[in-house]
Amino acid sequence: MARRRIAWIAGLGAAAALAAVAAHLAPGHRAPAVAAAPSLGASPSEAPASAPGASAPQRASLGALPPLPASLRGTEVAGALPVDADGHLRIVPAVLERFDYFLAASGEEPLELTRARILAEIDARLGPPADAEARALLDRYLGYREAVREMAEAVGDELPLDRRFQLLRELRREHFGTDAEALFGAEEDRLRVEIERERVASDPDLSHAERSERLAALDAELPPEVRETRAAVLLATRLREEERRLREDGAGPGEIEALRERMVGPEAAARLAALDTRRAAFDARLAAYRRERAELLAQPLDDAAERRAQLDGLRASHFQGPELRRVEALDRLDEASASATP
Repeated sequence: MARRRIAWIAGLGAAAALAAVAAHLAPGHRAPAVAAAPSLGASPSEAPASAPGASAPQRASLGALPPLPASLRGTEVAGALPVDADGHLRIVPAVLERFDYFLAASGEEPLELTRARILAEIDARLGPPADAEARALLDRYLGYREAVREMAEAVGDELPLDRRFQLLRELRREHFGTDAEALFGAEEDRLRVEIERERVASDPDLSHAERSERLAALDAELPPEVRETRAAVLLATRLREEERRLREDGAGPGEIEALRERMVGPEAAARLAALDTRRAAFDARLAAYRRERAELLAQPLDDAAERRAQLDGLRASHFQGPELRRVEALDRLDEASASATP
């Protein structure tokens, strides 16, 4: 159900499948490790950890909770819990990003346990009055997420994007009141432009010149950082298409490098070459691991726990850190696909 809710909302925005590649084209980019976990880190204005006051019985300290779900282990906590000069919680999107960091693993554990983790995070990071404000915002957010899920089930995926957008805006203001603008306003401005762009781009009555003029006017409404990201993604799209065409024509590494240098400059071309090298190395290790895994699974063994230990040990011998979590996820997908095959 959670996946459908996310997909229903995600349909409101434009896809950015090449965002990771676009980041490698940005000046001054520093390449992360393969499959590094994204994180916004803590805000400079986030309150330091402090001993919580009298806590409700259902809340637990971070240390008293079970270990994090597998998908969160070793990752940095996204978002922030910032406070103002008077100790009040700042109502900003980063607070919801902190909640979402934990909620992203809600399919791996009961929601009440995930909520307890967030409450413990609030108690560890905030003092009064921000702690109570954060707890109240969390409950509103959980209620909003459930309302979105129910709406997605009720109306399905057939509604036009603009109607889905309208329903989502109304739902947000129903749950968050005047705080909805602070939490979602910037995102909604971008979504509004994206929806209008799709309408203009598909309007058969517009000439090419009219369409280009209206799209340019819409782009001008976006914040500068969004326009820069869009330009980088479009450039990445064109570069990928040109690379595909060259490779289909039998081009070698030298020609690919020349294309990249011509389109994005030598520094970005070097970063993309390094990314290619890391990906190729990971793919080679993944192929070797899968061969060994297939051989291991072909050996008869009735003890499921021992088999799981063998597979865990094999993975750990080939991968570590974010790569290990990535391969664990790939193996789970393979196992789910195999079990679903008649």
